[in-house]
Parts: sequence; structure tokens; C-alpha cells
Amino acid sequence: METMERLSFMEPAVETETRAAPATAPQPGDTFKAGNKTGTFLAPLKGGASCHARGINNKGQVVGASDTGSGPGHACLWQPGELVPMDLGTLEGDESSIASAINNKGQVVGMSQDAKVRQRPFLWEDGEMKPMVVPEGEFGMAFGINNRGQVAGTYFFPGGGWCAGVWHRGKVKKLGVLPGDNVSFALGINNRGQVVGMSQASSGDQHPFLWYRGTMINLGTLGGFKRGIATGINNHGQVAGWDNIPDEWPFLWEMCSMTKLGMRGIKRAYAYDINARGQIVGIAKVSTGKWHAILWRPKKPDPVDLGLPGLSSGTRAINNRGHIVGSMGNLAVLWK
Repeated sequence: METMERLSFMEPAVETETRAAPATAPQPGDTFKAGNKTGTFLAPLKGGASCHARGINNKGQVVGASDTGSGPGHACLWQPGELVPMDLGTLEGDESSIASAINNKGQVVGMSQDAKVRQRPFLWEDGEMKPMVVPEGEFGMAFGINNRGQVAGTYFFPGGGWCAGVWHRGKVKKLGVLPGDNVSFALGINNRGQVVGMSQASSGDQHPFLWYRGTMINLGTLGGFKRGIATGINNHGQVAGWDNIPDEWPFLWEMCSMTKLGMRGIKRAYAYDINARGQIVGIAKVSTGKWHAILWRPKKPDPVDLGLPGLSSGTRAINNRGHIVGSMGNLAVLWK
């Protein structure tokens, strides 16, 4: 079973480098200009030395995880205008947690993990973290939540492996897999209840999918290659993700058509999220060999490098105001 720190299909050889010790250590509150954005370094929890951000809502609330200085990392929440986050804690009996996403109501979802690396999905609201029901087993992960409170994620059941699901009002709906596949992960959900993710065969072939009203469709891949993952979807039904062709290429899927995103100056790239404007964020390996935070804009062929020389960085989410979160060096970053 994969750990929450490194899901191989979600962060292939990227996250570890992104969070490595930087050449020049930034400090919380430091700002910088990159591309058309201004970035601000956020602070970890008190006593901690590192943190990273994974989700942002339209109100500017940011979620992610931070080390605590006294043990494993905890899920945390940065309120707008505040550098130091709130500690969301863990589920009872667990030692670490990570927050994946937050909706406009302030509901947070993520994963809580025990000392044996067993994960449980959680919902945090009204100041309390609660476990989400996991059918047929006890392990699971939550990756996205919409404004209706529907949660996209996956759960593990003995003898069957991982299966994509949508939680709502204390119940979970099993999404199944594409024909010929045996495991699936739901990674994003929009306010219409459309879900995107990845369905995988025993051979290792991975297929990006879109699920809606009981039907899961294969989005296909660029150039007919065998590995693709859909990671984000906006309320217009536009989907972001990437393919392995054999180096990773980010894509936009809309109106039943998949197109490559611009790759000028980039060797490999992963797209993680898309907002209502069609702006897409992700991470890319630039000409220097570093991983950098990247923004793709509609109808503009060239990607925008949001990174800084000498520092590895990456983006994970973008809201409808164009505000972006991710990490650079060992700290979370908010770009506006």
C-alpha cells in the first residue's frame, strides 16, 4: 500500500525533489515576482521547519500539511492574510495527516495515517476532524471536495485493491473501474458531481477517466500511449491531467478532444488542477534540470514559469480568482 507522502501514480519522482533543501533558504513572509504573479512564502506550524500547500478555495483559504517539530506532520489550514496555519490534528489513534482540498464552505478533506502507514479519509468541519465511512475495509484517501460536500477519493478493500468512490452525507458510492482494469482512484470532482481520476489494469496500463451519473468513460491518451491520469476538472467539464508518451506531457480534455499543453522550455510536466477560466497549474522540469511551478493559460501557447532559479518548486491547485498554491524549497507558497 502506498503512503500518503508518495503515491507513485500522482507524484512520480517529483514531490521528493520539490521538497528537498533549497540552495537559498526562503523565510516565511518573503515575497518574490515570477511570471505574472507575486509569490509569498507561508509559515509552517509552530516548531516546524517545512510545509506544503495542496488546496485553495475561492475565499483564499489554503490547506496542506506541515511538520510539527516534535513528530510526524499534520494537516493544516492557512486563513487569508495569515502566515502561520492552524493545526487540524489527526484522527484518533493516528500520528500524521495531510489535507488535500477545501471547498468554499471551509470543509476540508484529506488522509490521516497511523504508525503502520494505514490511511483513513477524513472530513474536517466546524473545528472537528471526523473519519469518513469506508465500505468493505478500513483504509482510504480523500482527494477532492465540491461545494455540495461531495468527496472524491478511493478506498481499499481486502482482496480487491483500491476502488474510486464518492462520499456524500455519510455514504459512499462505488465508481468501479474501466473495462479490463482492476483498481481505480478518484482524484477530482466539480460542483456538478463529475469525477475524474485514473483506472489501472493489472499490466500497469493507466487510463484517465471521467465519471458522471453512473457512467465511467475512458478519456484516451495522447498518441495512443498506455498511461494517462486525469487530475482536475472545472465546472465547465474541462479536464486537466497528463500522459506518458514516454516522457510526461500535460493535457487539456474538453468536448471529447484531448490536446497537448505548451511545452516550450520544458522537458517533462504534470498538470494537477484547472479553474473556471481554464487556467491550469502543475509542475515541470525546466532546462536547468530543476522542477518548477508552472501555469498554463488558455489560448497562450507558452507556459509561465512561476519558479525561482536555484529552487525546486511546484503548484498543486488554483482557484477561480487565479490564486495558486504549492511549494518552493521547504515552504508552502501562495501566488497571486
